[in-house]
Amino acid sequence: MAPPGNQAANRENKHQPIVSEETALLDSSHLLAEKFKRHSVKIKIRNFKDFYAGLLFVFFGLLTVVIDRSYSMGTAARMGPGYFPFVLGSILALLGLIITLCSLWIAGPPMDAYVLRPLILITGSVVAFAILVDSLGLVVAILGLVTISSFAGSDVRIREMVILYLILVAMGVGVFGYGLALPFKVLPL
Repeated sequence: MAPPGNQAANRENKHQPIVSEETALLDSSHLLAEKFKRHSVKIKIRNFKDFYAGLLFVFFGLLTVVIDRSYSMGTAARMGPGYFPFVLGSILALLGLIITLCSLWIAGPPMDAYVLRPLILITGSVVAFAILVDSLGLVVAILGLVTISSFAGSDVRIREMVILYLILVAMGVGVFGYGLALPFKVLPL
């Protein structure tokens, strides 16, 4: 028989492979991972739209609360500038948490494919309105807003676009131009 320090001889005698410390560590971590797989809880999202909307609400609610820390809170009877945003941010975060948790139990419709065209065109129409309202006036800015955003849908209906434009111009000029008398151009003249 071979001396105890001779691993090659021990291996021949016992028919066991030489196991290094790294191999033993990998085997033990593999066993630990398998144990956690058997005992882990899988979270199944049943309504993806509500889940992501809830997370978005939580994010913006907590962001509001964090930004609001620099303002003084005051009391309920004598509110400071940070009181109302703090309350709204907290309510938004709580509502988002409720929506996110409900999405784990209540099934919803499958999520549609993500389409960039409407997102880009609607955002672009709002940006165009913001750029045009100061330089060319409210009437032209609303025309840009309605025209660009109308192409976000799958079908463009000129008649509906014109009706929407006329209603928005009448309401915008009536409320903001004459009712509130805000100091901005109505026409590019």
